[in-house]
Amino acid sequence: MAVWRRTQVDIREEKEIIIGMISDDKFLKGIRSIIKSELLVSSHLKIICSWCLEYYDTYESAPKELIYEIFETKSRNILDENQINFISKFLDSIPEIEEKPNTVYALDKAENYLRKRNAEILAQDIQTEAGTGNIDHIESLIANFKRIQMPKSVGVDMLEDKSAIIDSFDYEEDILFQLPGDLGRSLGGFRGGDFVGIFGPAKRGKTWWLLYFGLYGLLSGLKVTFVSFEMTQPQIINRFHKMILGRPGVYGHEDIEIPYFDCALNKKNLCKDREPTGINGSCKLCRGERNSKYAMIIKYRHLENIEPATWRMAVEKSKSLKKLIRTGQIRLLCFPGKTKSILHVRDCINNMEHFEGYNPDLIITDYADFMASIPGIGETRHQINATWEIHRSMAQERNCIVVTGSHSHKDTNHRKITSSDSAEDGRKMNHITHGIGLNQTFEEKEKGIMNINILERREGRSNAEKEIIVLQSLDISKPYLDSYFPGYVKQKN
Repeated sequence: MAVWRRTQVDIREEKEIIIGMISDDKFLKGIRSIIKSELLVSSHLKIICSWCLEYYDTYESAPKELIYEIFETKSRNILDENQINFISKFLDSIPEIEEKPNTVYALDKAENYLRKRNAEILAQDIQTEAGTGNIDHIESLIANFKRIQMPKSVGVDMLEDKSAIIDSFDYEEDILFQLPGDLGRSLGGFRGGDFVGIFGPAKRGKTWWLLYFGLYGLLSGLKVTFVSFEMTQPQIINRFHKMILGRPGVYGHEDIEIPYFDCALNKKNLCKDREPTGINGSCKLCRGERNSKYAMIIKYRHLENIEPATWRMAVEKSKSLKKLIRTGQIRLLCFPGKTKSILHVRDCINNMEHFEGYNPDLIITDYADFMASIPGIGETRHQINATWEIHRSMAQERNCIVVTGSHSHKDTNHRKITSSDSAEDGRKMNHITHGIGLNQTFEEKEKGIMNINILERREGRSNAEKEIIVLQSLDISKPYLDSYFPGYVKQKN
């Protein structure tokens, strides 16, 4: 007689499902149609699952912090002390409820797990009946097996399906993070599934900008993975912490000029409405207003003898930063250039998720052009295209933001970057949702001025002709200080 052996189940997957049901309205709404407590292995988690479903059926939301009150009430009817202790410890271990979960990816994972459990239970029942010789019942089990599947939006009536309409507008609000100032307003917010390409010639500062994306994602509470193929681990960590501190390195400049925006009328004291409240009395009162008198000029303040960044400063700053970012984390992977392909990177990220529970919201590769070729693909241009395709699919599959850099043509050292300037293979532009061009003359670099144009934007306007003026000071490790777009007009409240 065949003996059925129950597959070893990693209870972490069930814990992730229950945490999602407790903390995330969208997750609980999505899983409500397929979850059954009997599919879970843990008897303790089955109990919490039933509480969440009962709460959702009444209030159409996740219980969040109220789960503790539910536990206090429901535990009076639980006679097993072990169950009470387990549930209490589990609830105490849940991360902060405010965390922004990657709902779409979490639902996909939960669906796969429940499908696997459903199949395992069927296999167990068949093995059991096989021992009795009841073939009719085995065939009945197979015939009545119901496949678990999340309702899909195939054949949705776009006028009648109210739920689909609501979900589509929820997507517009589902922004993971947005860069500051006029630059952020011009680019728009970034959502799960977005793939961002940063283009510029060699030594234009692409790594600085990739690190800035990572830092801003971190400050927005996201889990970030930064993968470097250009710089070593100490170089990346050192640069990242100097950026946080806003200080030069050991070999930094003693005298530093920091650029800032002001209005020419403020400088000449020619405006009766001026309110000089910014840096060195700069005025931003009517900046961005329709029919504004604002006449942008760039001024500089002088800093002397700034103390260089030290590891002690970095450690202390990290402690205070951890309190600020709460759920945000950042992981670093470093490989020598051309030694690993995007497939290896994908495997590393999958392993971090499986073994450590680290599921990134933002993946940054520095950068795709430095990766090894994918086995089985011949021509270089096809290798590059496949690498960018997999970057994009990784963003979609994990419902996260993926950002990478790329060289532009050499002559963009002396002219503005266009959407046809991606080096080696122009098909890169086919895969990105946002394309950013870094434009800068040698004189502008010396003055701390970067001109950024939007080469591609899947939703909203892309206009490679218009540029956002960005002020920076790499002397103090700041690729972004402020930004100004002459065409931006503030929205009325």
